[in-house]
Amino acid sequence: MSFNVEMFTDHGKTLPLAQEDEIFILQRPAISFQCTVDSAKYKANGRMYMTTQRLIFCADKRSHQNDRVFEAFEIPLTTIEKEKFNQPMFGSCNISGDSTRSDNSSIHWKLAFNNGGTGTFLALFLRLLNSKHQGMDMEYVQKQQKAYVDPNDPSVIYVSQPSKA
Repeated sequence: MSFNVEMFTDHGKTLPLAQEDEIFILQRPAISFQCTVDSAKYKANGRMYMTTQRLIFCADKRSHQNDRVFEAFEIPLTTIEKEKFNQPMFGSCNISGDSTRSDNSSIHWKLAFNNGGTGTFLALFLRLLNSKHQGMDMEYVQKQQKAYVDPNDPSVIYVSQPSKA
């Protein structure tokens, strides 16, 4: 988990930079993200990127919270535990979970879907976590050239990888 996500700008849009052997799977706008790090709460609205290695939240607006610049936050998939999909009677559907840091302290996080359409994100998220536990077939992932999505879901599925120009 880190606030220090490598970013680049493409056509006025700030994107996370891919790590080695990382493939972008999905981008989901209209996410309300919050996390608790060392008893300090951070909140922002923005976009969530799902890759084969991590979840990356990019805030719509850079802000200063708890003496820290909050522009982006990454959660390695290997650190996610106690993940839970929540459907409250009132408010947005959300996914929450914990992640363990290298010092064995825990970070609690929550992604709320402000614009409905959780089906695409949730299905891919659960499949990705399951494959992380069982080992991911990267050759299969790279050969996929089609995506089936709900037309009411604002998620963007990547069939080609964004690259820094």
